[in-house]
Amino acid sequence: MRGQRLPIRRESVAAFIGSSPRGPVAIPVSVRSVDEFQRRFGAPGHRCRLQDLLAQFFENGGTNAIVVRVSASGRRHRIAIPGPAGNLVLSALNPGPCECLRVSVDYDGIPLGDRERFNLVAHRLVSRDRPIVEDQEIYRAVSIDPGDPDFVAQAVVESELIRVEEPVPLARPDVTRCSGVAIGAAYEYADDDWRERISLTDYDLIGCDTEATGIFALDRIPILDVVCLVPDEGEVGPVASFAAEAYCRARHAMLFVDPPAAWTSVEDVVKDRLSTVFSSSNVATYFPRPRALPGTGLSREPSALGALIGRLVADDFERGIWGARDSDSLTFRYRARLESALDEHDVAALKRLGVNALRECVGGHVQFGGLVTMSRSRGIDSQWSDLRLRRLGLFIVGSIARGTRWAAFADGDERRWGDIQELVTAFMTELRDAGALSEPVSGESWYLTKDRDSFAESDAAHFVVGFSLTGDDFVAFRFVHDRVDCRVQPVAWQPGVALAS
Repeated sequence: MRGQRLPIRRESVAAFIGSSPRGPVAIPVSVRSVDEFQRRFGAPGHRCRLQDLLAQFFENGGTNAIVVRVSASGRRHRIAIPGPAGNLVLSALNPGPCECLRVSVDYDGIPLGDRERFNLVAHRLVSRDRPIVEDQEIYRAVSIDPGDPDFVAQAVVESELIRVEEPVPLARPDVTRCSGVAIGAAYEYADDDWRERISLTDYDLIGCDTEATGIFALDRIPILDVVCLVPDEGEVGPVASFAAEAYCRARHAMLFVDPPAAWTSVEDVVKDRLSTVFSSSNVATYFPRPRALPGTGLSREPSALGALIGRLVADDFERGIWGARDSDSLTFRYRARLESALDEHDVAALKRLGVNALRECVGGHVQFGGLVTMSRSRGIDSQWSDLRLRRLGLFIVGSIARGTRWAAFADGDERRWGDIQELVTAFMTELRDAGALSEPVSGESWYLTKDRDSFAESDAAHFVVGFSLTGDDFVAFRFVHDRVDCRVQPVAWQPGVALAS
């Protein structure tokens, strides 16, 4: 939007995608504590890896996590409410065996001559054994007539608990009764017969772009900085890794992954990294993997990603995303042991291969050393192997891409270009003054230039922004806005050429 300032400091957006006992599926939910996660997604007696990572995240300073629940099964609980013309069947909105629901039907306040309307109450419970009501929805005077504005199937279409399965019977359901209850509400409960146990696959985690499931559910949020895929057990497979990397690259975000189980020694890491073709400046991993300590309650295959991401985003908020650029490590709290003890030689060898090193510290802390991405870039782009610089670069590019999106819909005149200049200039100048950009010997630390004569077009805006993060090495990006999307492409423009154009 024109006139909107681009902030240089904000809370980084970290998203965790994985399974949980219950809760909404394929909907990004903002969670600000483990207790809130437990209320929305947890169930008594069920602990999941996603909960473990979020506990680490909040313990290390994270304040807001975006949670996307994925489910390996689409099966939903059903509730059948008997009536003279057959059962009115309701199904749980969210799949999973721990989505415990109950409903009641009464005719309170319904005129005696009205045989089509009834009141419906739906409860979401902590569990069948602990029938504490967490959510309640009340639908008054709904009808079994499809032509009625209060038709029951339409009345619950916005419900966060239930849906009506059609066909709806031709007569309203009976008032709910249960033996031993003479006065007060009685309930019909969701079916209890559930025996399936299916683990997530790579395809569940990635989901479908057209249906906005899995990682593509994150299309619903405008800003994304960090993504973490959380499988039920083991590691993220190659299918999910490649697809998630492509998604993060398109969203100007970083993907953090656990190391492969096959990495049991530094020698294993070296052999694997030298033989694989995978390389990405938008992915970061570490070695060694932690192991759970007895009595901690952590899952059998613990991950350090929640603690790491929590520490990263806390630093972003406190010091700006560029605040730790002079350090080659960070330390976070973590109650687990590491499978291997690394020396300085190991740390250096891992860093050259794009793998960060974990080492235990005193007081239940772990040091994350190297601060590298899994990039193998050379030349000017070699700075993208630095995790700190890559995250700063993504922050700058993503902020400009989102902040100038209005340009594709504005009038194609010099005023549009002037507004872009004003917005980007204010943003880059503030970053420079805060110390986020380097001061090259050659002069200015950033530049902005119009790309060809694109501003003569009414539905397109093309421009190039370049900036220096280290010394005299500039990185530059072409921003191509049209009515469909904004495409960002790295280019090899240097300041001498750009400023003279």
